[in-house]
Amino acid sequence: MNVTKNVPELRFKEFSGEWEEKRLGELFSFLSTNSFSRDNLNYEIGEVKNIHYGDIHTKFRSLFDITKEYAPFINKEILNGKITEINFCKEGDIVIADASEDYEGIGKAIELVNLNNEKVVAGLHTLMARPINNKLIIGFTGHMLKSNNVRYQIKMIAQGTKVLSISSKRMKEIPLNIPALSEQQKIASFLTAVDKKIEIVAKKIKHLENYKKGLMQKLLTGEIRFPGFNDEWKEERLGNICKIKKGEQLNKISLNNFDKYPVINGGIRPSGYLNKYNKNENTIVISEGGACGYTNFIKTKFWSGGHCYTLEELKNIIVVEFLYQYLKFNEKHVSRLRVGSGLLNIQQKAISNFEILFPSLPEQQKIASFLSAIDKKIELVSKKLENLKTYKKGLLQKMFL
Repeated sequence: MNVTKNVPELRFKEFSGEWEEKRLGELFSFLSTNSFSRDNLNYEIGEVKNIHYGDIHTKFRSLFDITKEYAPFINKEILNGKITEINFCKEGDIVIADASEDYEGIGKAIELVNLNNEKVVAGLHTLMARPINNKLIIGFTGHMLKSNNVRYQIKMIAQGTKVLSISSKRMKEIPLNIPALSEQQKIASFLTAVDKKIEIVAKKIKHLENYKKGLMQKLLTGEIRFPGFNDEWKEERLGNICKIKKGEQLNKISLNNFDKYPVINGGIRPSGYLNKYNKNENTIVISEGGACGYTNFIKTKFWSGGHCYTLEELKNIIVVEFLYQYLKFNEKHVSRLRVGSGLLNIQQKAISNFEILFPSLPEQQKIASFLSAIDKKIELVSKKLENLKTYKKGLLQKMFL
């Protein structure tokens, strides 16, 4: 019995036969890049745009379209004949970040699918590779280089301790499995369509967040008010409205990723999970250290860590949901209370003295309910986005070798 081995787990039904295995160096030739730092770049004027490795890490899409990305120019006085025709990128090229502080970022790559006739070069800490032999269609490689197996191979060749790096010599040896051009096109079109859905949902979240931000600016300052409310707002220190308590520090060894109760500490996300809790649900938390001033409303029982303040025993002059929305709106102001030279933190006294402006209880409830309804919409759309990203991750695992 003949068994076809070199095929992906998930495949379009009209295609059959094994994929071809090639070394990356058989499909691409590597070209020189520049080493201009951020100081040599600007976003206002220039003739040549530059792809910096930091932008590959943080903002550029895996399929790079210059009309949709915000890439900087190289300062004119720096060029002075240092860039020649051979240095300019072409559509189909891949640009790889060859340095990173972690394994998730090392070797992160983008494929240049549309340069719009603009002059673009690959910059500091990048490798630039140009396809040869017409074995690849534009739009396929960017997805392939994000697949699980290729990412694993890249992580395996990374070198370094504090800062990881990869070389073109090692990259050339990475094995790649590729189908016929027609199958590449089908895969690329399908995954690009998924990316577009992800982008649309992400934009919807951003729109809702901006909409809420604008409303908070007006509702939480009294600039606009709901009909029927005209009483004067009051001002009180946070410490006079509730009790501010600092949590209990835990040894990291005691944390895991599978127990029921999140451990809320100084970060934006839980530090881990425990099988016990020390705080009840529907509690406002403020980060004392780490992401100083970050404010959240925890709807489940949780463990409050040593870098976390909880607001408890609220007086009957304030609605907890309103107080959360007010503090979230003023998060930047709370963050500015941080002190210290090394590890910054916010002192409990400073939090206690923070001034809160609030209306009557019925108006607080009205404002809180209105803003919370928008939060629920954002949560629903965010869940949809996470599901799409998980779906895309699964496709990258199953549609490639």
